[in-house]
Amino acid sequence: MRNILHETLALDSIYRLLSLDERITIHRRIKGLPDELSLRAERVIFWVSDNNWRAPSIRYGDDRLLYYWDERTGWNPIEKYQKNNKKITTELKKIKNEFTRTNNRAAFRRAKA
Repeated sequence: MRNILHETLALDSIYRLLSLDERITIHRRIKGLPDELSLRAERVIFWVSDNNWRAPSIRYGDDRLLYYWDERTGWNPIEKYQKNNKKITTELKKIKNEFTRTNNRAAFRRAKA
C-alpha cells in the first residue's frame, strides 16, 4: 500500500525537488526509523497531502529514461507529464524556487561573515 511518503518520492522523481539526503530521510521514515525532515521535504509532503496527488504509473525504459503511463497515449517521456500538468508544474516550481532563494540567501550571509 502506498502512502504519502511514497507519493512524495514519486513526485520528486518527476520534478526533482529534493536532495539525495532528503530522499534518504524519507526512505528512513517509510521504514519507521526516526529522522528529522527538512523544511523543504515537509513542504513537499504537505503539498502532496493537501492536493491529494497520486503518482501516475512510472518506469525507466531500456534507454534509462523515465516514462509515465497515460491511458490515451501509452508510455510517455516524463517531461511530457510536466508539460501536460501545467498547474502542478507551476505550483511545484514556486516551492522549488522558494527554497532555492532561501538557500542562496543563507549561503550569501555565511560568505559575507
